Amino acid sequence: MESEARLPRAKTLLLIVGGVALLVAVAFGRALHQGFSPIDDAFLIVRNLGVHGVTRENLRHIFTTFDPELYIPLTLFTFQLDYMLGSLNPTVFHFTNLFLHTLNALLVGWFLLLLTGQRTGALIAGLLFAVHPLHTEAVVWIAGRKDLLSTFFFLLSLIFYLRRETRASYAWSLCFFLCALLSKAMAVTLPLVLVLIDVLHRKQPLRWRVLADKLPFIALSVFFMFIATAGKERVIGSATVWETILMAGRSTVFYVEKLLVPFPLAAFYTHRGPVTLFDPRFALPWVFLIVVALIVVILAVRGTRPLIPSLSFGVLFFVSTLAPTFLNFRKGAETFVAVDRYAYLPSVGLLLLAIVAIAAGYEYFTVRRATMRSVGYCFVVIIGMLFTILSIRQTRLWDTPETLYRNALVVQPESLGARISLVKLLRERGELQEAFALLKE
Repeated sequence: MESEARLPRAKTLLLIVGGVALLVAVAFGRALHQGFSPIDDAFLIVRNLGVHGVTRENLRHIFTTFDPELYIPLTLFTFQLDYMLGSLNPTVFHFTNLFLHTLNALLVGWFLLLLTGQRTGALIAGLLFAVHPLHTEAVVWIAGRKDLLSTFFFLLSLIFYLRRETRASYAWSLCFFLCALLSKAMAVTLPLVLVLIDVLHRKQPLRWRVLADKLPFIALSVFFMFIATAGKERVIGSATVWETILMAGRSTVFYVEKLLVPFPLAAFYTHRGPVTLFDPRFALPWVFLIVVALIVVILAVRGTRPLIPSLSFGVLFFVSTLAPTFLNFRKGAETFVAVDRYAYLPSVGLLLLAIVAIAAGYEYFTVRRATMRSVGYCFVVIIGMLFTILSIRQTRLWDTPETLYRNALVVQPESLGARISLVKLLRERGELQEAFALLKE
């Protein structure tokens, strides 16, 4: 009987895996025919002899140097493996990115299933994660693998922690966390997420016992924060605490907006001018965030308590995993409002909120639930199709450096980086008049 029960489960699992892989291939498969991106791929892979094969000298190099600003030895190691498989064939590198994104979509569904117990909701969330246009940069850009790989190990660490039944599960969770940090230091907030799991999901009081088993995770986070700071201090421009707070509010609302309405998207989102509260682009986002916080507090006071832990976890997961990027908005002479790939992991928090909202709406409509379910499925299918079409369109923009930079200037005309990069391309082709016109503009 057990073997008979396992067979349908295996078929269902294979169907889910195949469906997610197919959706990823449809949404981002065009990347397999693209070359290396002009942004970072050249010096990280093409001209970086340290990733041209797995040798003792290359391994020593990637574990003892920055890239030049990030410490990502495990990500560079995967580049070495790709190089061994296909030399500098970009298709091999792109395939690895697509494969990692497929695994991440499956892990998102598994993680949300463990948190909510909602099988259908978790499956839908994983599928939407797989085709979301905002993830195009992380998936299609080969150098964006650091976000894919870090998220992969981050989610594995959370899953093993949630399923912790033995010391081995705890050890694997810690091991995967270390791998996430070696892929990209943005994973340093994982200990906070573990605390949120214990307090909000497992309903444990916040006591020393809850914090004690997080100490190894915290120690790793602190260690890698020092490493990350050492790499970033050479390239990050100076910013006051007040400017950082204002930009954090604007960035947070920007990511929420793009996760809900992912159009238009670009490789550069920059800000020109001072960062001040008198600018409505910074004041209004904070008004929105304060209103949202007040609504959550009012719901808690009025007794809708069953929803509060899940809602709070989703919001705090989103903010906490996004928080490390708030210190990264000023590089040299440019101020960046947001970067698409930074929302890759935090988007899981908003997907959790969507599952909670759907479940609450289903419970509210006690009459005609079958009709509501059908309407809901149709809505999800339409959203999935729109996301897939937008992802295909966004992937196409990465075909050539010129299409990428021209799109960035359409979305963000004030982007100095995109404009100068396009001017360099035009100058190399001898189109000096257009290059001068772009600079003059």
